[in-house]
Amino acid sequence: MSVELSVSKEKLNCLELSNYLTKCGVINASVISNIGIVEQKIERGCVIRLGTEYATRNHFLMQQLWNNLERKYSFSCAYLTIPSIYSGCVKDWLRKSDCPGKN
Repeated sequence: MSVELSVSKEKLNCLELSNYLTKCGVINASVISNIGIVEQKIERGCVIRLGTEYATRNHFLMQQLWNNLERKYSFSCAYLTIPSIYSGCVKDWLRKSDCPGKN
């Protein structure tokens, strides 16, 4: 099982993001480049595949990684997939949402 974090931005460079991940202490990951359409805008995206240690219940590793990525790239959100456990906004995984029906 691998954890996937999908991020996108108009001018995102997945190779540069990969280099940044190593600076953040990520030891094992796969970064896959893709093109997406968000609200009729074409954006470059990266799917970051991480090990199962990023799916632990205490959320510490994912919180640390997300804080670094959010700050560096000004991401407003990312899509997180943990097979058979969670699929949705990374922010809702890290903390309970204020939105009704999300808790």
